[in-house]
Amino acid sequence: MSWCSGVSLWGWSGRRQLLVMVLLSAVMCLLHLLAQHRAIQLYPSPKLQMRVGEARHGRESLVSPRSPTSPPTLTSTGARGREAKNEAHQNASLENDHLEAIPLENRIILSSWPPKVRFPLMVFLNVGRLGNRLNMYAVALAFQEVHRASSTVAITRDSMVELVALLDPAHLPLHVVDRFLIGEAMEEEAIERVIPDYLKNDMVSHLEPTFQRAEKEYRESGKPKMYTMEGYQNRMWLIAGHHHTIRAAFRIRDDLKQKAARFLEGVRQRRGRRDITFVGFHIRRTDYIDHFRTFFNCTSPLPGPAFYQLAMNHYRATLRNPVFVVASDDLSNARQHLNTSTDVEFTDMKTAAEDMALLGSCSHSIMTVGSFGFWASFFAGGQVVYPLITNCTLKPFVHPDHLGPRGYENWKAIDVGGGGPV
Repeated sequence: MSWCSGVSLWGWSGRRQLLVMVLLSAVMCLLHLLAQHRAIQLYPSPKLQMRVGEARHGRESLVSPRSPTSPPTLTSTGARGREAKNEAHQNASLENDHLEAIPLENRIILSSWPPKVRFPLMVFLNVGRLGNRLNMYAVALAFQEVHRASSTVAITRDSMVELVALLDPAHLPLHVVDRFLIGEAMEEEAIERVIPDYLKNDMVSHLEPTFQRAEKEYRESGKPKMYTMEGYQNRMWLIAGHHHTIRAAFRIRDDLKQKAARFLEGVRQRRGRRDITFVGFHIRRTDYIDHFRTFFNCTSPLPGPAFYQLAMNHYRATLRNPVFVVASDDLSNARQHLNTSTDVEFTDMKTAAEDMALLGSCSHSIMTVGSFGFWASFFAGGQVVYPLITNCTLKPFVHPDHLGPRGYENWKAIDVGGGGPV
């Protein structure tokens, strides 16, 4: 029985009791409606939905990144597809307001089903922040190089928006899928979700088999179909043979490079010397502290001051006049542990993209964990020092097994057993 259907007041007397029951009924009715709304709409506002998914399938979000198990394959009825399409059009103005200032005109925007592409259409989805989006795009580029003759690889428009905060869009070659296209594919029952095994932290083993299956199905049926490749594609051995392609695509915006250059020049002037070797140093904390313990099942805390000093001493012993440029999602903690070091500078940038550009402008790198530190190190292109973490059930990012045997010869792991006390 719905709480909104009414509450019997038989047996109650007095105006006070009546008022209490009316208020209780109203509150429970509101909670009931909110619960139903939550079940239908996973994210609380259309603006947030854009960051997560391009359309919804009835009461189930097209993208469900936190789900530990794979839900059933997405197969939409025509009515539900039309519902998703209509909703996408209703929310389009919110998206377009933000996109007007972003130069995407040189990209092919796929917005009407079926698009004029080589099928199957393999759309990489990711709901993470900047580092995770870079992971996704790099892996998608690698798959495009291998499968360009037999399929089309694309990303979603919301991912493109995240990426062009850092990168020059003129060099990003993948097609961009508009939210309208997903709604229309649902209406035509021509879309399938492909979700990794989150519980096992297995984000990539399903990718190649899915490409092969999708290509085989299209050869046999000739039916246009979209596959959404979801999850966090963070096994960097997948891109080891494609670094030249990725570097050609990942060009940091000129305005960000200029701002980073001004910061580094200011450091030279304050220190009164030109012969400085800058080492970018990214420290990942905040939500990763709990993630490290509860998801990866690590028996010690995140790499801390013990690792910081080992890594910095490595460069102090091998470089002339190193200066460490520190960025972190918890800069106050970084200052607490590194403020007494005379060869440390802390970023004053305002955005994640600016921090990435600054760290990527250094000559060498130190990272703790996470995709942001990986890409800052990748952009810098010199030697990289990172912690070898071996006391976890699942391997946190980054680990030598994530990098593979080739392509990362300049990456040096320091075994500190998870670091010192945080």
